[in-house]
This record gives sequence, structure tokens and C-alpha cells, in this order.
Amino acid sequence: MKYSLPAPTTVATSEILNNVNLSDERIDSMYPQGIITNNRVTWNGAESLSPSLSATNLRSAESVQKDGFLAGLLYGIAAALAIPFFLEFYKAWQDERKARVEKEVHNQEHAGH
Repeated sequence: MKYSLPAPTTVATSEILNNVNLSDERIDSMYPQGIITNNRVTWNGAESLSPSLSATNLRSAESVQKDGFLAGLLYGIAAALAIPFFLEFYKAWQDERKARVEKEVHNQEHAGH
């Protein structure tokens, strides 16, 4: 008895992601490259796909940038105000220390007489 095998065939794989709204999104990465249509992303390939899609909401990205800018601005203002405060505090501490030392020297001079 003779056996025969059918001719090799190709296998096509599709994966579909439905109900996707990418209208206000920036696509950061998509692997493998897919086809985006109205509320749908389709990946096609000859083997197991394991697709991935990474997107960023544009409004959210803009908000993060503004928040980062304002945080940096406020940090800079706070640092600019804090430096003179600490310098004056240090000068006052040095003046008080110098006055204490002079008082001790003065007291020792009078105690020795």
C-alpha cells in the first residue's frame, strides 16, 4: 500500500482587536505592523503573531509636559528663595558664634585679673 501526502499548504494567521478608538492617540509601537481601520486593528502573518500595541493619549502627554514644566518652575523659584534664607541664617549663626567666643575671651581676661 502506497501512502501519499497532500502538497504543503501555507497557514495564515490573523488577530483582530475590536472596539479600539485611536483617534486621540499617538502610536508609539506596533509589532508586527498591523492594519488600523475604524475601531479595529488587524494583524496578519504566517505564524503565531503575539501582537503588541503601545499608544499614548495626546491630551495626557500634553498634560504631563505642562505639569513637568510647572513643577520645574516652582522648584526653581523655591530654590532661588531658599538660598538667600540659608545664607542669612548661616551669617547670623556665625555672628552669634563669634559673639560667644568674644564673650568667653572677655570673661577669661576679667577672671584672670
